[in-house]
Amino acid sequence: MQPHKHCRICFQPIPLSSEPRVCKEQDCIDKNIADDKNQRTVRIFMFIFFGLFAAPYLISLAMRLLG
Repeated sequence: MQPHKHCRICFQPIPLSSEPRVCKEQDCIDKNIADDKNQRTVRIFMFIFFGLFAAPYLISLAMRLLG
C-alpha cells in the first residue's frame, strides 16, 4: 500500500502532496473553503471575547501601577 493522506471531507485516499488536504471533488473543495472561513470567523470572535474580559483587568492593573 502506498503512503497517502485522506480527504478531510469524504476521507477518500489522496496523494501525500495534496495541499489543502482535500480530494478533487468540487463538493469537497467547497466544503473545505467554507470550513476554513468558519474557523477564521470563530478565531476572530474568540480573540474579541477574550479581549472583552481581559481589557478591564489590564486597565485596572495599569491604573494601580500608575496611580
